[in-house]
Amino acid sequence: MLGIFYMFSEIKHKAMTGFVMVVLGFIYAGLGRWSLQKPFTALLISLIIMLTFAAINTWAELSSSFTTAAGVYLLIVQIILIHFLLRGVKGAFHADILEEEFKL
Repeated sequence: MLGIFYMFSEIKHKAMTGFVMVVLGFIYAGLGRWSLQKPFTALLISLIIMLTFAAINTWAELSSSFTTAAGVYLLIVQIILIHFLLRGVKGAFHADILEEEFKL
C-alpha cells in the first residue's frame, strides 16, 4: 500500500524516504530492546529485514550498484552489516542452546 502511495502521490520522494527511514529506525530500536529478552528471535527478525531491504535495494539500483563508487560502498556496508548480524544470530543461538541445557 505504501508503494502505491509513493508512486502516485504529490509528496516529494525525499519526504517519503525520510518517513520510511524513521519507521525502520523505530523498528530496529524496538528489536534492540526486545533482544534483551529474546536475543535469537530479535536478531533473526532484524537479519531477515536487513536481507529484504538489501535485496530490494540491489535489485532497484542494479545498474548503478556496480558502476558507481557510492553503489559499491553501499554494497560493502550492507555485506558488513549482514556479516555482523549473522555472527550475532549464531552467538544468540548458541546461548539459547546452553540456556536450555542448563535448565534440564
